[in-house]
Amino acid sequence: MGQFWRAPEKMKKLRSCLLVLVAVCTIVVGIIVYIKATAPTSALKAALGLKRLPASVEINYFRAESWTDYIVNIDFSISPEDFDELLRGGKFEGGPVEIDEAEPPSGQADPLPTTHSFLFQDYDGWPYAASWAWVRSPVNMEEGYYGDRSAIFVNKERTRVFVSVTAD
Repeated sequence: MGQFWRAPEKMKKLRSCLLVLVAVCTIVVGIIVYIKATAPTSALKAALGLKRLPASVEINYFRAESWTDYIVNIDFSISPEDFDELLRGGKFEGGPVEIDEAEPPSGQADPLPTTHSFLFQDYDGWPYAASWAWVRSPVNMEEGYYGDRSAIFVNKERTRVFVSVTAD
């Protein structure tokens, strides 16, 4: 093996080609890994702590931003039978939203709160009936740390889900 690296001109050319091939392969693999890691389904699996998403998940809106914090908003549709699988990945706590049926928020016909996202353009949101949160690390304002959490919002029929992730 030592002769390969100290060989005459022919071997130097072969060695150079081999190094270029390794570099190109490394770059291609890096790009593939980056694309898969930033794909909406990958972000959703990470947000929910799941290895696999239910087959019925269809992503409607997705947006991720990372400046000083990492923020992801994902709006998707799902089969009601598959909804409970979403809560199995993390230590989610929550449940139905408590509302005052007699007095809906101003300007709304439905008394339920509505999803919203500043990341999506022209996103009207929809009323949600239940929500859960998984706090992976709590806020520590003394250190200027705003925490790491995932929140899930679902409609009454459990067919539409909004996931919000924030990480400092």
